[in-house]
Amino acid sequence: MAEFIETSPDAFPIITVDLFNKYGRLIVEMPNFRDASVLVSALSAFRLKTLMFAPQFLLLERSGEERDAQKAFAEMSANPDVIVTTPLGGRLFLPDNSTELVLKKNSYYRISEVARILTELGYRKVQIVRDAGEFAVRGDIIDIGIFVAGKGARLEFFDEELENISLFWLSNQRNGRPLDEVTVPQLMFPEILRNDWQKVLEEKAEGLSMQQLLETEELVSSGSLPKWDIFPLIAGNGTLYSRFKAKTVRFEKLKAETYVSGDFEKIDTERKKRIEEGHFVPFDIKSCFSDESREFDFEVSSFFSSAESIKKFPVTHKAVPVKLQSDTSFVLNKLSKENKGLVIFAKPNEIDVLKEIGEKNDIPMVNVEALPVYLNYGDVFLIDKKEWFASDEIVTLPDFETAFFSSEIFKLSASKNKKSEIKPDENFENRIFELNSLKPGELVVHYKFGIGVYEGTAVVNGTDCLALRYENDDKIYIPVYNMHYIYRYRWEEGVFPKISSIRTALWQQTMTRVRREIEKVAAQILELYAQRSIDKAEPMKIDTPLYGEFLRDFPFRETPDQARSINELEHDLSGREITDRLLCGDVGFGKTEVAMRGCMIAVANGRQAAVLAPTTVLAFQHLRTFRERFAKLPVRIEMLSRLYDKSKQNQVLRDLENGRVDIIVGTHRLLGKDVKFRDLGFLVIDEEHRFGVTHKELIKEMKRDVATLSMTATPIPRTLQMSLLGIRKSSFIKTAPSDRKNIQTFVLEYSEEIIKEAILSELARDGQVYFVHNRIAGLDDIKLRLTQLIPGLRIAVAHGQMEPEQLEKVMVSFVNRDYDLLLATSLIESGIDIPLVNTIIINRADMFGMAQLYQLRGRVGRWNREAKAYLFVPNLNNLTQESYARLSTIKRFDKLGHGYDVAMEDLNIRGGGNILGISQSGKLKGVGYDMYLEMLKNRIDELKNGTPHIENEFEISTDLNATIPESYISDTEVRMGFYRKIADLRTLDELNWIKETLLEMFGKIPDETENLIYLTRIKIQAMKCGAAAISVGKNDFTITLGASFIPKSMDALFELLDKNEGSFQGENSIKFKVGNIRKIEEIIDKINGLL
Repeated sequence: MAEFIETSPDAFPIITVDLFNKYGRLIVEMPNFRDASVLVSALSAFRLKTLMFAPQFLLLERSGEERDAQKAFAEMSANPDVIVTTPLGGRLFLPDNSTELVLKKNSYYRISEVARILTELGYRKVQIVRDAGEFAVRGDIIDIGIFVAGKGARLEFFDEELENISLFWLSNQRNGRPLDEVTVPQLMFPEILRNDWQKVLEEKAEGLSMQQLLETEELVSSGSLPKWDIFPLIAGNGTLYSRFKAKTVRFEKLKAETYVSGDFEKIDTERKKRIEEGHFVPFDIKSCFSDESREFDFEVSSFFSSAESIKKFPVTHKAVPVKLQSDTSFVLNKLSKENKGLVIFAKPNEIDVLKEIGEKNDIPMVNVEALPVYLNYGDVFLIDKKEWFASDEIVTLPDFETAFFSSEIFKLSASKNKKSEIKPDENFENRIFELNSLKPGELVVHYKFGIGVYEGTAVVNGTDCLALRYENDDKIYIPVYNMHYIYRYRWEEGVFPKISSIRTALWQQTMTRVRREIEKVAAQILELYAQRSIDKAEPMKIDTPLYGEFLRDFPFRETPDQARSINELEHDLSGREITDRLLCGDVGFGKTEVAMRGCMIAVANGRQAAVLAPTTVLAFQHLRTFRERFAKLPVRIEMLSRLYDKSKQNQVLRDLENGRVDIIVGTHRLLGKDVKFRDLGFLVIDEEHRFGVTHKELIKEMKRDVATLSMTATPIPRTLQMSLLGIRKSSFIKTAPSDRKNIQTFVLEYSEEIIKEAILSELARDGQVYFVHNRIAGLDDIKLRLTQLIPGLRIAVAHGQMEPEQLEKVMVSFVNRDYDLLLATSLIESGIDIPLVNTIIINRADMFGMAQLYQLRGRVGRWNREAKAYLFVPNLNNLTQESYARLSTIKRFDKLGHGYDVAMEDLNIRGGGNILGISQSGKLKGVGYDMYLEMLKNRIDELKNGTPHIENEFEISTDLNATIPESYISDTEVRMGFYRKIADLRTLDELNWIKETLLEMFGKIPDETENLIYLTRIKIQAMKCGAAAISVGKNDFTITLGASFIPKSMDALFELLDKNEGSFQGENSIKFKVGNIRKIEEIIDKINGLL
């Protein structure tokens, strides 16, 4: 008979831990997907192996939760401590998962046999493993995407002996820690072998005709049957409850019964609809669920109307008297005497302060990443996950004999501010697999030969080359180690330049004209540099008590990119140059925290800060965020808005002018002539490109003498150009928060069936939906059609012509879940942050700009749940070339942190236009945007530094076989990606990193690839001494020195020639005889020593 426990929902995680302590493994059934997710998140604070199994993908064919269910099913073999499920998951008949592959180091296996078993277990063969459920075979190496966050397993064989096993990072393919063995579990959807089909079908397909049986077999064999329909073929006879020996717990029985009846109703409705639409539906998915009622060992609820025996599990909330808040020692001593154990949730930078206080009071504290499930008397744990426990009260559970509280209850004394830790830049490492490979038929421009057509790769004299076609079908073959000569040709859409001729001097004449133009443009740009160096700023102090307190109040750890951006801004503000920094980062990546640090520095230095937003909705979002973040500090934050009456606005304006307002937030209202500051020291501009021309001019005036931080997810062309040319300092946040997932993106022709499915799918996992349509006139028609498609759907409508008060009311109601779907114009593009909205539908996506689409898509996926974006167009075949390119780019860049890359692609699609507003008289068109910008950047560097820039003109020639053989890397795109990366290397550290990556991913590096790496090493060293070219033969080496090479002593140069059999070859070249090419690096080091 069940034991009934009544308690507050706050205690559900503690109840679970308490029951696990007493009885061991648990199966916990929560009422719905969302409640299950919340419990799993809370349990992650404890040292428990927790697994969540909620097969929502069975509710609707394309609900997209299949991967999470696959992961959970695979992890069942790892003997979890707590399995959290839903009523649907608890009733599902699970496939048999008794099959698994255990691989042990120093044991013997045939690689082909391992690959066959992986396929049978349901793993998909690919070239490079980037996700769980995939595997790759490369020579003597097998990579497997196992279900460990962000990692895979790498197996290295010698013949049939498994020599090494290690984890590797999926993001950059580098090896992690070694393993002695790895267990590869069966996936939920294993390969159904041909021999088993008839047997399985005969068992499951009762009532099917022979024709339907044959049709089903054909669909299964071709892989055409969706997972929705395959599941009955693989479902077993047991549920979670029969598979695991465990105590069972159900939370909120009445709520659970409501949800499960609704789920089965959705399944029935969907099956009937598909049959009516003419789909062949061989099985009833409901046959995969047990209809037996079961009795749980424990029924837990916040309320029981009646039960024979209810055990109360009280939760006590107790506030600490204000007068004791500063007496941390007293409170700690008192609590430690009253309770068995203490758990303190603190911010990372408060941990050391609390430990010091504990030591002084003989209360030892242990800093942990996760809490033990059983506390001994006297245990005091610190955990730097304050977001899990934000209450300012002490929560005690008498049965658990433990007090849980946040460092919030103490007024901790200020300690010296520590600089944010900056980790090495990971972007270089991750970029190998993000390269945009050239496609045959694309236009390219070569530095020496001009505009041609890329025709793919070819092997010439044993060397991989890029084949370029020119006028008269002339061909040029460029060795891969000289790929840096080649640029994509990009200009304006619809502009098709004339292919160059290698038989005339026309290309050289074009380059001469372009160089003259670049000289003028570079001079104008240098004037901007000069003006900026004349204007001086008053340095701000960073290490102030107020700023230190602000840092300690940050409840999270900065991501590496965020920490780097903060340090760059701090450095700017403490210097003499007027700060003008661009901050690029995706929505939700932490740009606002960087901006708030800048505002706090200004306020701590007795100055004011302003935050300028393009829309009222975004301004309100910033006001709310800023006030929450600054809540404990003596900082006054106000907003100027048309929502305020005249008297309120006038009061804010007076206080702003008198210095009684520290930070002001607003839209273009802040640019009004009546807005005056006592001392404006820092300006934040959010999405500057969304302001009108007039407002931009006013912003330009406002920021002339003020430190400025401009934030954006997708910078506009002019901003990008300034960043690329180094005119404007830039910071980039490309690291996603650890729990964020990528957004699945679909570009589709308009389909009400798919729209309905997408909405119902999101509602099935207890979420909400955005529907974006950018014509206000059409919103009512769409609302009517949606209510006809899905009766009972609660729809809110929002657009920019609504009264501000009404708009705010609609948004608040949607946040409070009074509505299922928000039908809106693009006004939701900025500022709306609702974690439960994880599906966005964009109608007429072809009418939006790329930056808009990227921003809109970023409105979903704000929680630890995979989000989906549906981009609908009327007809995929009738798209303009530009629209097609935009939508393809958005779909391609579906991973997190690609806002900057999207902006670059947008620049390429729209064309470079004029650089920084300076007309180029068509010269730019002659060479394409990419080459022009690179030439301009190099000339600016030359003029600034006084030394010629030879990078574009550096050439390698060699008789050596210096390639990456196809037998080593068989995938052409991956191989060319490595070639491009090697050609672009500028430091020996980067080269060593590439070499280690090749070794770990593909095994022993072949001799010809070692030659390529060595040539690159020589190139990097030679460029340091200003060389323009190197030629490497089997017995000699020639280096061509550039104009920047000026030795300290000519005698020392001649001495070097004598000792190394060197001789001048013409004016600038020196030839050395070498018996061993490895001696070349030693010679170049000596040449560098002469500078």
